[in-house]
Amino acid sequence: MKSILKITTVIVLLLTNAMALAAEPNPKLSTDANSKSLTFELATKGQETSVKLVDFDDEVLYFETIVDEEKYRKIFDFSHLTNGEYALIVENELNYTVHSIVVSDEIVLKGKTEGNKPYFKILEDRLAINFLNLTGEAVVISIYDSENRTVFSEELNDLVIEKAFNFEKAFADNYIVVFKTKQKSYSKSILID
Repeated sequence: MKSILKITTVIVLLLTNAMALAAEPNPKLSTDANSKSLTFELATKGQETSVKLVDFDDEVLYFETIVDEEKYRKIFDFSHLTNGEYALIVENELNYTVHSIVVSDEIVLKGKTEGNKPYFKILEDRLAINFLNLTGEAVVISIYDSENRTVFSEELNDLVIEKAFNFEKAFADNYIVVFKTKQKSYSKSILID
C-alpha cells in the first residue's frame, strides 16, 4: 500500500512539473532608443508571476507580483537610471528567466538565462520535492530545525530529483527545508504540531 502511495505521489509530481514547464515565463521585450524605455509584455497563463528589476549591486528597483491577469504589460523608463548593468527577473512557481540589460546612451538587451525551480508539495506531515536538473549540477537538500541544527542533508546530481520526507514522527517544531543549487537557494517551511 505504501509503495502504491509513493508511486502515485511521484507520478503526480512529474505530471505537475511537466505542465509547469510548458508554462514558463517567456516575456516579450522591446526597446525604444528615443525615450530610453523598455516595454515588457507577458502572457502569465493565469499563474502567479513576479517581475523584479535589480541593479548591479542586487538592489531591487522595482517589484510586482502579477495575480489573476492573463496578459500583462509594463513600460520601464530607464532615462533616470545611471549607466550600468541591470537584470529583469521574471519568476513563477517553477521557473525563472533573467534578462540582462545594459543602460548607456541606449538600452541593450544582452541576453537571458532561464532555469527551473524545485517544486515543493506539502501534504499533511509529508513533504515532496521534485526538480528537473537539466544542468546535472550537484544540488544539496538540507533540513534545519528552529534552532538551526541540521536534521538532514544530502547532495544529489541526478537528472530527475525526487525526494519525499515524512515528518509524521518528527518532534513538534518549525522545520526549514533548503534546496541549494550552484547559483540559487530555495526554502520551504513546514510546521509540525
